[in-house]
Amino acid sequence: MNKIYGLPYMGSKGRFVEDFFDIIPQKKRFYDLFHGGLAVTHYALLHTDMEIISNDLNKQIQDLFVNAVNGEYKNRNEYVSRETFLTKKENDPFIKYVWSFSYKGEMYLYAKEIEDLKKAVYYYKVFGDSSLLRAFGCDSLDDKDDVLNMYTEWYTEKTFGKVMPRNEIKPNIEKIEANMKDKGESIRLYLCEGLKKANKRNVDIDRLLGTKGMAGHYFGKSQWEIPTVEAYEKIKNYLNLSKTFEELTAVLGTDFDKYQSLKVLAKLNHRFDRLDTTGRQTRINALTELKPMMNRLTLYNRDYREVPIEKDSVVYCDIPYENTEQYSVGDFNYAEFFDWCSRQTELVLISSYDMPKDKFTKVFEVEINRGLGGGAIVKERIFVPNHQVEKFNRERTDVLF
Repeated sequence: MNKIYGLPYMGSKGRFVEDFFDIIPQKKRFYDLFHGGLAVTHYALLHTDMEIISNDLNKQIQDLFVNAVNGEYKNRNEYVSRETFLTKKENDPFIKYVWSFSYKGEMYLYAKEIEDLKKAVYYYKVFGDSSLLRAFGCDSLDDKDDVLNMYTEWYTEKTFGKVMPRNEIKPNIEKIEANMKDKGESIRLYLCEGLKKANKRNVDIDRLLGTKGMAGHYFGKSQWEIPTVEAYEKIKNYLNLSKTFEELTAVLGTDFDKYQSLKVLAKLNHRFDRLDTTGRQTRINALTELKPMMNRLTLYNRDYREVPIEKDSVVYCDIPYENTEQYSVGDFNYAEFFDWCSRQTELVLISSYDMPKDKFTKVFEVEINRGLGGGAIVKERIFVPNHQVEKFNRERTDVLF
């Protein structure tokens, strides 16, 4: 699938929808009851004739979608700095989601170590202005190695007061890692204790983070690595740890700040093709294709139980996955959702990693690559309430034949 559907938003089902709609029976109405980035809604509007009813507690993401469909962001090509992001994101959904890390609306899009390079590339690509590239010795992006060499030397001199060529980055990282190893053992033990107290395993952490085997580096001894700040925040909330990231890493001293910066610089070689940051804007602008179909869309901003489900409908629920971040506003009560499902007469299809087998049956599974260039492979699964399995099989057969 080449086309990506919906808004740039965490947890988006943009890479999943084509496979998913192969199993959906054609009804008069389709409910996207936890719409998130509206990828499923986008696909349904384009490729079905059903009336679409979409709901989510996040009003800002709905505003972003409607504004994008109406073409209100067509001319928004300004570069958004870290300061602008922090001061304006709560009042501007475009800034909040398009310019945030992982589309979460929380942290700024770029690490401080590469922010200057990203800005220079943006000005060069969008405005044809090479002045920011020239600030660290480049005239264009034609020579990848030249750009990365010049930027690395410029940044290390500015930050550490001494030029560090690219070929010295890795040896310096290894040196700092060796110095931090003994100090880091107290961090590893703290994480392991939290894992044990929460009665969780490495596999649970990998599922939480969407990684494969990375948890072994955080909790294991032989190839130990300190979690990134983003990974630690998820682990901290999941295991109910008390220490902030700053408190956790304080034992490492000033070496840790330098270590973090060098690790980011070391990855620049692999991220060069992603220096062009205009793709998010392109994705937003592409939503104008939905404008002729918006008369088939009804948007709600309420608790899912307050959305009226009419007859001749199929209801899709992309609920917050257990052990992952909440994709909507507020906490999610799974027991209440399970009870709600048990009372539904219209077909309910639920996305989840897993569901209680005494209440739900898995009816569909597909492997999805979460990102380009070696992204994590995850299994998207669809479940139906046990009392609807026969209904699903019957109606799906009608679709196939």
